[in-house]
Amino acid sequence: MIGVKNLPTFAVKRILTPFCYPEEFRGFGISTRALVKLIREHGVMNAILTDDPELGEAAMQQVQAYRINGAVAAVSCKNARAIPAEDAIRTVVLWDFGAKRNIVRELVKRGCSVVCVPAGTTAQEILARKPDGIMLSNGPGDPAENTGILVELARLMPANLPTFGICLGISCSRSRWGAGR
Repeated sequence: MIGVKNLPTFAVKRILTPFCYPEEFRGFGISTRALVKLIREHGVMNAILTDDPELGEAAMQQVQAYRINGAVAAVSCKNARAIPAEDAIRTVVLWDFGAKRNIVRELVKRGCSVVCVPAGTTAQEILARKPDGIMLSNGPGDPAENTGILVELARLMPANLPTFGICLGISCSRSRWGAGR
């Protein structure tokens, strides 16, 4: 368990209490920094939030066996769409693995027309759009669960296009070229 031991009471009462208690939220005292470090070092894993310090074996097996299938497909756009930028200087394909809207806004703000394509798009379909660059978006899950994306990333490599990513996108890129998580 990753816990916070010395959380200043005054901070909790002044900041969290007025918000949490009327909404019936309860805190667990977890260090999100330690959690992120754990995930970064060990990869995606199943977990459970509970106030029971002694989970039974059946509950532990249920947590370990839990699988999410098709997470990226569930959050990716279903059809390609173009988002033009006024006075565009570049066109970027945003390969959507669960992209946040702000990614599109920031690319457009920087003079890029954006073509958002679904996660199942092939390298050939991406290259047919003649992009100046490819943005691999954020999204849920583990690169190892997205083998189709990894295969298509390898097919994009010979095009030698600037390719950049966020979260899952960069993890897929690193995984594809053998750099680990």
